[in-house]
Amino acid sequence: MKKIICSISVFFILNQLNATIWNVGNTRTYKKPSAVSGLVQNGDTVLIDAGIYTQDVCLWKAHHLYINGLGGKAHLKSEGKAYGQKAIWVIQGDSTIIENIEFSECKVPDKNGAGIRLEATHLVLRSCYFHNNENGILAGDNINSQIIIEYCEFAFNGYGDGQSHNFGLPVCLGISFSRIRTSPMTPRSTSISRSRS
Repeated sequence: MKKIICSISVFFILNQLNATIWNVGNTRTYKKPSAVSGLVQNGDTVLIDAGIYTQDVCLWKAHHLYINGLGGKAHLKSEGKAYGQKAIWVIQGDSTIIENIEFSECKVPDKNGAGIRLEATHLVLRSCYFHNNENGILAGDNINSQIIIEYCEFAFNGYGDGQSHNFGLPVCLGISFSRIRTSPMTPRSTSISRSRS
């Protein structure tokens, strides 16, 4: 596991030498994350100013992205919206690092709207907050994938049908948790599940 983490870190350092930094915020050229999600290239950095971004959902396809809330948490308050009827953010790029982002209020007709839907390999989450979604995180089985969750909080996620979770995690190469906090959930929802999404 340590070897994989080191390899990801080294790749990010080398890749960022030629990367573009995208700034997102109310006073920036790009006002919402969805405005840059289709423009970023492999290895780019996205810095999102702290604040509330309502009904903004998107797909991230580039690999080796670093996405960070700047000056506090960037709150993606979806108000019931979801990209592709899946999640606030659908991640299809490999080796993504996400820090200081808040995900809330994702709902879909299938009752499994997530803060993040991972459809790729390797994800690192740090200091993120998932609350009041139908699911916190969902990911499919991938034996080549590594998921690392550090200093994150999950609260009041779940639809209440017994099939939704704070995190529905896959069968994968490795899952690492460090200093996470789970708060009360919607009744009949579960904190963690090894689920096939």
